[in-house]
Amino acid sequence: MRVLTLNIWGLGLGLAPDRAFRVLELGKTFSAVDADVIALQEVWTTLDREHLIKAGDAAGLHYAHYFESGRSGSGLLTLSRYPIIDLGFYPFRSKGYPDKWEGDFYAGKGVGVVRLDTPNGIVDVYNAHTQAQYIHDDTLDPYVATRTAALYEISRVMMRYSGDTPLIAMGDFNNKPNQLGYKLFVAMTGVTDVYPALHADAGYTYAPENPYIADDADYERLDYIFTRGFEPVAAEVTLETIPSVPYMAYSDHYGVLAELDWGGQHRPNMADAIPYLHQFLDAMRSAHARNNTRILNHQLQAAAAALVGIVAVGSNAPRLLRIVVALLAFPAMIARFLTAFVVTPTENRIFNAMTAEVRILLENMIESSETMIQE
Repeated sequence: MRVLTLNIWGLGLGLAPDRAFRVLELGKTFSAVDADVIALQEVWTTLDREHLIKAGDAAGLHYAHYFESGRSGSGLLTLSRYPIIDLGFYPFRSKGYPDKWEGDFYAGKGVGVVRLDTPNGIVDVYNAHTQAQYIHDDTLDPYVATRTAALYEISRVMMRYSGDTPLIAMGDFNNKPNQLGYKLFVAMTGVTDVYPALHADAGYTYAPENPYIADDADYERLDYIFTRGFEPVAAEVTLETIPSVPYMAYSDHYGVLAELDWGGQHRPNMADAIPYLHQFLDAMRSAHARNNTRILNHQLQAAAAALVGIVAVGSNAPRLLRIVVALLAFPAMIARFLTAFVVTPTENRIFNAMTAEVRILLENMIESSETMIQE
């Protein structure tokens, strides 16, 4: 099987430069790529989605599914040469913060899976896009728990849905190989990271050479093809600059293309995940404490906005000024109130629920490991 993944950077409203042209050019590559499955992320607009499905169909990828979710959709589109006989979508529970206006909270991010009926048997293909980091300094990253939670949830879905079925997981995981989420995911699922299995170089998919990336940006590998039940044969970073317009790229990310042979079933050793699950618990505790600080800050801001509005309404200032101040202050009060008493506490309850899950999982894993040692 030949498989391809790419985050197309398909933000609408002019937020992603040259989007329409880039998507047109991307569709033209499908025939030459000759992939059996293509996993795309950030396909946010209906027009782009329709065009890419049509381009895929012309390239022999007659089956397609877009995973609907959230306020603006999941952005996940999977194209396949083989019939889709089952599918599912699992939204991530931890969603980030609405007041940061970074988009992740409002997007319906999650992991989508299609079960394909191929001539060689059934295969499950996962397509995922997790919370972006935004801050390049890992020590300042406020989303460690959120991104790790997403990788943890993908792992649990794969364990429950696929079992021993051969699988391929692709997408923009927004985790570097040295980060907790990546390590936890690989340990829990026993998947093979295809690119480093065949190459000694880093395989960066986010790089300053990209025309849409700042020159001082870090080199990062964020986009992956993982597999279990296949042997990697070939892999490459692809879909970089557009040949006809070298000063443009297909996206702000590069794609990854791989060729896989059936075979090589590998089962995870869950004991390998134990230290990373403990680190995940620590990350959730830190996120919970940070959220408590955020709740207090939003409460104070809501009170301040209310006070400004009340003072303005009751003042002797010109009527127009009082109206303008009130129209600014009271909506700000409501927004901060909702963030303080609804959104952020909900995020904390999510971490509480996941903490309980992980603790139970750890207890059973440690008990199983001790039993095996005794035997």
